[in-house]
Amino acid sequence: MNAILDNGNIRLTIDETGKLTELVLHENGINPLRPYCLWRAVMEYDSCREVEARPFGKVAIDTIGNRTELRFTQCVTRKGEVLPLDAVCTITLSGEEIRFGATVRNIHPDTVIREFQYPILGIRRGLNRMSVIDSIEGGERYHDFYSNIQKWRTAYCQQDNKYLRRQYLYPGLVGAMNCFVLDFKDWGVYYGCHDPEFDSTMHVMELEQKTEDFNLYMARYPFLPFQEEWQTDLFVVSPYRGTWHCAASKYRAWAEKTWFSPPAVPAAVRRSEGWQRLILRQQCGDLIHPYSTLMKAWEDGRKAGIDTLFLFGWTRDGMDAGYPVYLPDERQGGTEALKKAIRKIQSCGGKIILYFNGQLIDMESEYYRNGEGKAVCIKRHDGSEHREFYNFGGEGTWLNWFGNKAFTVACPAAESWKKILFRHIDFALELGVDSIFFDQTGSIQHPCHDPSHGHKVPFTGIMNAKRRLLKELREYLKAKSPETGIGIEIISDQTAQFADFIHICVASKVRSYSEHGIEPFLEFFKYTFPEIILSNRDIRDEREPIEPAVNEMFLLGSHSDVEIYRCRETIAETPHYQEYLGKVNALRERFADILLTGRFNSTLGYVIDEPQIRSNAFLLEDRMAVVLTHRREEELSVAVHVPGYHFVRMDSARGDARLENGRLFLPEYSLCVMLYRKNGC
Repeated sequence: MNAILDNGNIRLTIDETGKLTELVLHENGINPLRPYCLWRAVMEYDSCREVEARPFGKVAIDTIGNRTELRFTQCVTRKGEVLPLDAVCTITLSGEEIRFGATVRNIHPDTVIREFQYPILGIRRGLNRMSVIDSIEGGERYHDFYSNIQKWRTAYCQQDNKYLRRQYLYPGLVGAMNCFVLDFKDWGVYYGCHDPEFDSTMHVMELEQKTEDFNLYMARYPFLPFQEEWQTDLFVVSPYRGTWHCAASKYRAWAEKTWFSPPAVPAAVRRSEGWQRLILRQQCGDLIHPYSTLMKAWEDGRKAGIDTLFLFGWTRDGMDAGYPVYLPDERQGGTEALKKAIRKIQSCGGKIILYFNGQLIDMESEYYRNGEGKAVCIKRHDGSEHREFYNFGGEGTWLNWFGNKAFTVACPAAESWKKILFRHIDFALELGVDSIFFDQTGSIQHPCHDPSHGHKVPFTGIMNAKRRLLKELREYLKAKSPETGIGIEIISDQTAQFADFIHICVASKVRSYSEHGIEPFLEFFKYTFPEIILSNRDIRDEREPIEPAVNEMFLLGSHSDVEIYRCRETIAETPHYQEYLGKVNALRERFADILLTGRFNSTLGYVIDEPQIRSNAFLLEDRMAVVLTHRREEELSVAVHVPGYHFVRMDSARGDARLENGRLFLPEYSLCVMLYRKNGC
């Protein structure tokens, strides 16, 4: 007999085998689900480390009010082996949310329950306009999902004969938020893992090859041995009526209630247009930018409206070498010469960001060789050290392919590593820099298996340890110098609140669909956490038109990351980019209050009548700024309607946009800002 939960907002139906069969928001009456098993377990069993098992046999179902409890006592593998398993799943309706909980106990002496995939949403075919929004690098949107998922292949490393999967790990490096969205433009389904401890969670979109069934789910990793128990009550599914912004607001509301508070960003960081990133000395020893040339490099950036230099490879050993030892190059005059160059730039109104890596340990360093580095580094399941390689080449071919440096990675739970990073802060303050940057600090790392660090094994909560470490670094810095900024690399919401700015890892330069129907969608993160300052990335030369990429940076409210030829040259080597970025930054300065300190509001609060126009709004007190641009090789016109506001003024980067009879005309690559004020103000 089916169990039906209905609270007047949502109706949820579970059949007698424990499958979800119906999820209906009463406002529209649409059911996006098809019957599918509620969970899958992945076990270590019979000499195989990953054996999938699904529910089997009778399910005891008990429903009281808005809560249903399902008890499963058996599971079955693909080979048909029936194994005992004690799992109790709970489903509770509360307003517009459905909360999924589970208690799993391993009662088989020859297994380890490594993974639990739950809750699994089997998505019905034939749904019109369906796309999926994830949080990869801040956001991606997958269009025409059923058609495009067939194009995904993973070479030989995954079992594509069974599943075609798009999967990514939260938190860090890839997954920026612990949620995704099934989007139908005017309604959708929010799926979130509301875990304030930020344990490793895999987000999965998959197509089963035999049945062509499409599933969405999250996976957690309890690694349960015999007779141990694991509990969770963190998964929230919520159908909604409206645009994807409703889903983002649900995640934001949970974050605010439990763990998130916006960082107090220094005014000099928030009002900045961005930075010019330079590698001073290469890993191979090539000195590209001596300290004596930094003033000229800063002047090159200033012509583009950039007042900050971001210094990589400023040490004796160069970029990605010698870590965690950072010593200025004595051949150029050492600390005093570097300090002099910094002071000279600051005397002209410039700013300096100084680079440190937050986790890498050079295996040729004395720190590693004397044993301390070996003690703090991440260990894999076999006890070996986790290693990484970054191959910086010179003018030859060998180093770029084979490299000359190998690194271990510090476990953020190792107490002595924190002291190393504190010393970096002290030295940066001695130099008098404006901001300190810890590379890779927002990035997930391999789970550590070294119990001497004081954590569980495997350490699936490693990002929470990195979050706590960053919190302490921020507090240490701000206690000594409140106006000195702290930045990190890689978007991850749970580390973002302890950073003044984030240098993103990978950015599509313009908004376009990939061959798999994937559209970059950084708006997802930006709307959810508008206070967080993000950079752009990947504008490295002038081989492609510069305008669309720069306009996209402006449209998203990002700060410029100038990285010519991957940080080897200054922006003077790309004169068109230098000129156009200068015009764009001058435009933003003319609206600086609202565009740099206001709130990113995505496409809400106004209406335009030309879908080929890209636009976003920014809010500050009684004002709204609407930014508009496009990529068509022709002039487009658009009418902008802002209910409750009246038009104040308009301006564009090249002075080429014009208003005629209530319509805005935008030539190719034009970038325009329209300012409005609330009626009565």
